[in-house]
Amino acid sequence: MQASRIQRHSSKSLKATVASLAAVAVVSLLTCDVQAGEKHKHKKCEANTQQCLDKMAAKMKSKGWLGIETSKIDGGWYKISAVVADSPAEQAGLQVDDVLISLNGVKVNAENKADLKKVKKSLTPGAAANYVVKRQGTKQQVAVTLGEVPETQIAEWIGQHLLEHHATERMAAVP
Repeated sequence: MQASRIQRHSSKSLKATVASLAAVAVVSLLTCDVQAGEKHKHKKCEANTQQCLDKMAAKMKSKGWLGIETSKIDGGWYKISAVVADSPAEQAGLQVDDVLISLNGVKVNAENKADLKKVKKSLTPGAAANYVVKRQGTKQQVAVTLGEVPETQIAEWIGQHLLEHHATERMAAVP
């Protein structure tokens, strides 16, 4: 009974956070891109805004979260550019400037996107992710237990998607 109430509260909280972020996104879109006369270069999402929001939120809740930001470097590899405080990555000891070499035995580089995508799909909250990183020239193994994606992160990702892919729909709704 208590878990059900917590889940309903969490769902309401997520929807409120996403709705607030979407409102900010609409205002940002209207004051920046529309006034400047810029056109979006992104492909428009085929779902309506609410369907997209619901689908993305459900999908993200089932994904495991590491808590890093990466940047692509020479050779198609990825370097950690930020580690989120109190994230599974920080708890496991991942550091800024670590170069990701592999995830659960699959190379983490631009040429290996299909295999890497398959591995990432299998990673849910609580799953073990075994990384090999290159730190100061030495390879190290780092085991991470993935967490749940925080609501604020879900809201940020959804807000960004709405800005990039639903601009026409929002602009049509504005009187």
